[in-house]
Amino acid sequence: MKVLVPVDFSKASARALQYSAQVFKAGEAELILLHSFVPLQGGFFDETTEEEENLLERQQLQTRLQHWAERFNTKKLPIARYEVVEGTPARTIVALARKQGVDLILMGTTGASGLREKLVGTTTAHVVHRAPCPVLAVPERYRVAALKNILFCTDYHFEDLQALRWLQQWPAAHRAHLHIVHFSNERAAAKEAVLQRDYEAVVKQVVGNDRVHVEVLPFEDFHVDLQKLSRRTSADLLVMMQRRRRWWQLLLEASHTRKVVYHARIPILTFPAT
Repeated sequence: MKVLVPVDFSKASARALQYSAQVFKAGEAELILLHSFVPLQGGFFDETTEEEENLLERQQLQTRLQHWAERFNTKKLPIARYEVVEGTPARTIVALARKQGVDLILMGTTGASGLREKLVGTTTAHVVHRAPCPVLAVPERYRVAALKNILFCTDYHFEDLQALRWLQQWPAAHRAHLHIVHFSNERAAAKEAVLQRDYEAVVKQVVGNDRVHVEVLPFEDFHVDLQKLSRRTSADLLVMMQRRRRWWQLLLEASHTRKVVYHARIPILTFPAT
């Protein structure tokens, strides 16, 4: 598995690298470290001076990133290579993921709240929205632990099965217990009973073991109920699917995935909309 790990030299980046060493073993993943920077430009210096300053900045960052690679490079999970790229973080992360054909973007997140959540958000949230591959966001304050319980949110879509097949290729996730939940209102719950039974049967065939539990729960506040459920199931990882929506839905509705990422307490794995 080819894994891209963006690094901004923060505690959140360090946490992401620590997490990668916990959930991947030698031979299971190829790590690519990436740091992006915005080059100096815009009239304060002449073109030659700008080029020299940007080259010096790149060299210094390359050295710093190399030190980080050496710091986290272990026999258990060696780092394949590291790159310094010009550009804003979200754009460079998504662009390199496409160029390199990575299987997973693993990055730390510091979250967002209040005005920052409404107007700016986080780099992680932007990457989640645009990435061509799954994104695994690790909260800065998360205490890294073994992956034992996965909480998977479903709306009974076909894309869920593709995500479950992807999880089976990840040994750490394959060994974990899978708790699948669908939040529904009381009126729809009775109608969905047959759908739930059929869905669970198909999922067990895909997963190939009985460490699967499917549950339908009523909800009042999605994010509050999800946090309660993650604590009840002792979830170590939350998995969510992104859905394509029309422009007017984007204006009228807040993205569940983004809001969950903003307030994450455990790692969140999101799959891109198809």
